[in-house]
Amino acid sequence: MTNRIGNRSRFYSVILLCMPLALVTGGSFAQVTVHTVGVCGTHDDIQDAIDALVVGADAEIRIQGNATYEENLLFTKFFNAGRVEVTGGWDCPFSTRSNDPSTTLIDGGAEDAVVKVRTAGGELLLKGLTVTHGEAEKGAGIQILLEGGARVELEDLLVIDNKSVSSGSVHGGGVSADIDGDEILEISGLVAQQNLAISRNQAAVYGAGLSIIASGEARFTVIDSQFDGNSIENAGGDDALGGGVHIETRNFAQGWLQDSRIFNNTAIGDVRVASGLSVQSAQSGDAVIERTGVMLNSATGAAGGSQLKARAQDGSTITVRDSGIVQGDFDGVHASVVDSGKVYLTNLTVADHAATGLHLAIYEFGKISLYNTISFGSLDDLQASAGLDDGDNLIGVDPLFTDPTTLDYHLESGSAAVDAGDNDPPGGLGATDYDGRPRILNGTVDIGMYEGVAVVFSDGFESGDGSAWSMMVP
Repeated sequence: MTNRIGNRSRFYSVILLCMPLALVTGGSFAQVTVHTVGVCGTHDDIQDAIDALVVGADAEIRIQGNATYEENLLFTKFFNAGRVEVTGGWDCPFSTRSNDPSTTLIDGGAEDAVVKVRTAGGELLLKGLTVTHGEAEKGAGIQILLEGGARVELEDLLVIDNKSVSSGSVHGGGVSADIDGDEILEISGLVAQQNLAISRNQAAVYGAGLSIIASGEARFTVIDSQFDGNSIENAGGDDALGGGVHIETRNFAQGWLQDSRIFNNTAIGDVRVASGLSVQSAQSGDAVIERTGVMLNSATGAAGGSQLKARAQDGSTITVRDSGIVQGDFDGVHASVVDSGKVYLTNLTVADHAATGLHLAIYEFGKISLYNTISFGSLDDLQASAGLDDGDNLIGVDPLFTDPTTLDYHLESGSAAVDAGDNDPPGGLGATDYDGRPRILNGTVDIGMYEGVAVVFSDGFESGDGSAWSMMVP
């Protein structure tokens, strides 16, 4: 299984003002029509440009920056072929653009989801936009429901201050996605902040920042993204799973969450509660979490909760590696398996939780493997069922962290975790550690999220700027 989904190369010719041009380049025949939106554009509204698209044709919609567009957008299932790119931040001549999504706001006015994507094929890119003030029963910011092998890319988006509310189940306060069959969803550089997902009855709530449900061999990737200050609430007292993120793979679907940060999110519920990240996999689904920080998330309710909750069943697999789960107000990691489900926990740093660091539950032929992992500084560092497959961990032993008070969990010289791991754990090693450095520097892998002892940082740690701390920023 590869860890990224590759992009196809294309050759495009571009002409502005909705005028198409055909071009033959290197044996490839392609055509792109560009629509412009804004004071200097050919369309006043984004939806007008969407409605002007020719189904099956490749097109761009360039949106003028330094502006707010009060709209609720819809991409319908009639778009079933071709590629459409919607990008914000353009200057008045529409020749150059800013990469800052805050320059181009789409405001839903609390009337519906801000963006609805219902495509039944083809490819859609949304890039460089702020999506805000949506209100719906799910996916109040961006709501994605794909068919027919469609592919959607979300790149460099700010999804902020959206609210999903229902008396039934709720998926996604900021972004929700349901993908099935051959559909592909790629997310990179997403920032989801201050989104709400609330159920007003006894029904489950999933993913205040982002909720993805993939089935039937669909695939998704979420990379280099940030989820903070989101809140999930179940007023009826049922499940509240994923104050920041919920991802779910079913029926051979595959999903990856990589190089992301999930922090300062809140979950309120009385049954199953995950304040930061919820991962579920069933019926031979496969989910991989790599180089991701889950920290400072808060759980409220009768049952407490964990920052990261993983559940694998029916022959499915969840892998979590090269990641840090630290400083939660209840449990750190709660993993459970049933009906031949498998969870691989490798090279994790789990530290400083008010209750249990690692809570591992094995039922009915399931398997949990715990290797190369540090668990330290919690009220109880490990609770595990009989049958746990474990090796070369550092549990309840001071690993000599550099400075947990500033979220610096690198290892100091003399740590018992250095060169003390297993080079061939079940599920395999990750290619790099949390910092992106190669694994196995001195012949034997280290235990924990980092490889090697603390060095002078290249990310501005010594400046005292909290936004530059290595646990917070990729």
